[in-house]
Formats: sequence, structure tokens, C-alpha cells
Amino acid sequence: MVQDNSASAAPAALRGVNSRVDTSFLEFPKVPSAAELCQLIADMEDKHSGPLFLAPMDIQAAYRQLSAGAGATPLLTIASGKVTLMNVALPMGARFSASALCAATAALGDALRTDHTGVAVYADDILLVSACDEAGARADRDRAAELCGQLGLPVAVEKCPPPAHVADYVGLRFSSRSDLTLVSVKPSTLQKLLGALDSVRAGGRISVSVHEPMLGRAYWLSCLCLPIKAWIRRLAQEIVRRHVRLVAGFAGQAELRALRRPCPGCSTDLPQCGSGTWRTEPAGPTLGRSICLPQTPVGKRAERC
Repeated sequence: MVQDNSASAAPAALRGVNSRVDTSFLEFPKVPSAAELCQLIADMEDKHSGPLFLAPMDIQAAYRQLSAGAGATPLLTIASGKVTLMNVALPMGARFSASALCAATAALGDALRTDHTGVAVYADDILLVSACDEAGARADRDRAAELCGQLGLPVAVEKCPPPAHVADYVGLRFSSRSDLTLVSVKPSTLQKLLGALDSVRAGGRISVSVHEPMLGRAYWLSCLCLPIKAWIRRLAQEIVRRHVRLVAGFAGQAELRALRRPCPGCSTDLPQCGSGTWRTEPAGPTLGRSICLPQTPVGKRAERC
């Protein structure tokens, strides 16, 4: 592991690996939004009359599989006494490593995608969405694993469950049925959010290292439960202004716990809306925003998000 001291240096005098590597030509790594994942599943539902098969996959030691270029050797070498250590792969933790890994796996996702197999990729996490029967889904997974190995990005077999109608991916749980796919929050992810909220309500110390990542996850999930945005905003202000205590009301906790309810696509009925339904627009200027629509019977084709 290479320790980079860029973060501890003054902005005007950055040192280390991160300041010497240009990643401006790479797309900034980002987690697929809940709306994008729902849209992928809805598109695959159009191609199959029965429930979909979902197969999450994990690339084994992903950073180690990507070799560093020869020109990076001086930046990735450490001398300790009479021993010189050279990092020949992407150093985990450096800012440029995430961009490089995501660029490589995005190309891998393009290679895995077929007419009946949808693919979502984030860093070393892959989700296969197969619009076929179980035998076809297993064949899809075997084909994907073989191709990953051939391209030098082997799959961690022990972390890859067989294709099923229920799968967890990037903090969400997808449950595919014959007429729709339910989307809910992964229980362990929700428990971490609730634990962080409980610590604030109990008057505990606000920790940037604990609560900032939790806020990021809550923002990402907020399209499933819009009322928690007000609570997120208040806690974000508290992190910046930690000398003033925040009193988190019970309503915020109640709305966050409402994320336990599965919802079809990315749509969910909220008591505060009366006769409206909150959903996230899949495209256009409202991408990623939640809007309230008049409630009408929703069919399989119309509930995509």
C-alpha cells in the first residue's frame, strides 16, 4: 500500500501521487442512481413475460488486477532502509485509482451486455439482469464469469450467488415478480442509517467520518422517501456547525423507517401526499428529482422509473 500525503499538504503546495496524475479524461466515478437501476429493470421486463433473474457479481481484488504504467513507477516506489518496495498495480485509496477502475469496469459492462442481458456496473460490483428462464440466466452468469477471467478481471466466485429473483446491489434490494419488480433498501444499509440517526437524537457526538458517509447514502436513497430530505439537510448543517446541538424530531426518524416498505419500481405512496404518488423521473430535466403525481392505477409498463 502506498501512503499519499497529498491530503495533508496545503492546497497551494500539493505533493504526492494524486497531484501528479491527470484523470480529467476519465468520467468521475458515481454510483448508478436508483432511477437508473429501475429503468434498466423496466427495460428488461419489456422483453420477458415472467420474473427476471438477477445475479450480482464481484471482481476479485479489482485494484490489483490493473497494472500501473511504467511511467508511474517513480511515484509508486517506497524505500525503507535497504529495501525498495514498488507498487505495480493501482494503489487502493488514491483518487485516480477509483476513476481508472470504473473506466475499466464500464468497458467490461459493455462487453457483457446482450439483447436479453442487462448489466449495471459500479467499480468492482456488477449486476446481471437476465430476461430469460433459470437455465438461460445461469448460462449468462457463466458466460460473464468466463469473459471477465479472459479480460484479466476474474470474478470472486465465493461472493457471487446463483441467479435468483431477489438480489442486493449497491444498497438496494430488488425482488422481481411476474408483473413487476419491487425495490426496497437493503436491511443492513437501513440499519446503519437508523443507528446514525439514533445517535444524533440521543445527543451523541457528531462525527464527520461516521455521519458524512451516512448522509451521502441517505441523499442517494431519498428518491424512495422524499420527506427524509428535510432531516438530511438539518444534519448536514449540524456537521458543519457542530458547536450547536441538533434536536432531531421523531418525524424524521419515522420517515426514514418508512424506507423499509418495498415499492413498485421507484414509486411509493406516502401518507403526506394524500391522493398523490411520489416517483422519480427517468429522463429529461427532472432526472433524479421526485415529483408528486395524481394517483391512478399503474400497470407494469407504466411504473418504470
